[in-house]
Amino acid sequence: MSFKIINKLCVCLGICLVVGIINIAAQKSYTIVPGVKFGEITSRTSEADLKKIYGSKNVKRDEIGLGEGETMPGTVVFPNDEKKRFSIVWKNEKTRNSPDFIQFFGEKSPWKINNGVGIGTTLKELEKLNGKPFELAGFQWDYSGTVYSWKSGKLAKLFGNDGNKVSLMLNPDYEKAPAKDLDAMVGDGGFSSSHKSMQRLNPRVSYIIIKFP
Repeated sequence: MSFKIINKLCVCLGICLVVGIINIAAQKSYTIVPGVKFGEITSRTSEADLKKIYGSKNVKRDEIGLGEGETMPGTVVFPNDEKKRFSIVWKNEKTRNSPDFIQFFGEKSPWKINNGVGIGTTLKELEKLNGKPFELAGFQWDYSGTVYSWKSGKLAKLFGNDGNKVSLMLNPDYEKAPAKDLDAMVGDGGFSSSHKSMQRLNPRVSYIIIKFP
């Protein structure tokens, strides 16, 4: 094999290695570690830092919806990308530094907690990760399907037993949900994930709030 061929092979391998490293880095940037980081964002991140990390065009000031008509001043990142979009409410509204919490929602999102939980994770998958049933709110209101308690299960340590680190909201497929089961699971009362109607509905995570210490 000639020197030129070997040289070209080395160059190709080098390019593949660099591309692989870049892809791995990109994947890691969507990882959430509760209480520690959200991608590249930590408890010390400011709005100015966001512009450096994600680009000024992808960072926009806006009112952040909190449910039941309430809003707070905050920052939206990737406002024009439904999948990657997330919003931040700051501990210091004036200086816009130190995230209080970050929230994102929708049908799909690349953002995932480091145990694999993300938008689309099902109730049954959460039960398996938790090692036992948990308690969540009923549906069809502003805080529909909010997890109230992990009942001291395995997810309590990572998420906080009452959601003080990570808050999840689940919703069923309303178009396909059996009316009898859905009617039985409506309202702000607490329901066990093991309830037969809840099991049949098997709602998916549709909204995630990551809280910073």
